[in-house]
Amino acid sequence: MAQVHVVSIGIEDFLGKRKTVPLYAPAATSIATLTSILDSTLNAMDDAIDGQITDIHVSFALPLPSGLKSAPVTGNKVYEGANLTMDPADTDFAFSIYIPTWEEAGFSGDSVLTSGVYGTFEDQLVTDNWTDRDGNTFDDFTVGTRVKRK
Repeated sequence: MAQVHVVSIGIEDFLGKRKTVPLYAPAATSIATLTSILDSTLNAMDDAIDGQITDIHVSFALPLPSGLKSAPVTGNKVYEGANLTMDPADTDFAFSIYIPTWEEAGFSGDSVLTSGVYGTFEDQLVTDNWTDRDGNTFDDFTVGTRVKRK
């Protein structure tokens, strides 16, 4: 399967209802080229629709770093994982990230461990300046719990 960039185009109707249209571009497409292509594509789309194009989000396909495991470990499923709760800066709200297939050794009962490789990952979310969906960087990891999600 070839890697692709995913472009999600938000369209709103006169009632304020919103839908997104996914478009895909080859992973070798540069940001500059993608910007140019979107300029012509979105202008053509705008002429063909009654709705208003309100936003564009792009997910870039990147090569995976070397050293990652070559196959999943047998036994753990993607719907069994850890919910990591972070404390974002400049807000009174917490932000949670679900991490599927969290190692069984990374729990004490239903609590996520904060030492070893688990603590390193939790700290990395803060150190690397990841954010909540509003762009607030994380001040701290607060708690992690075992969860199952469909």
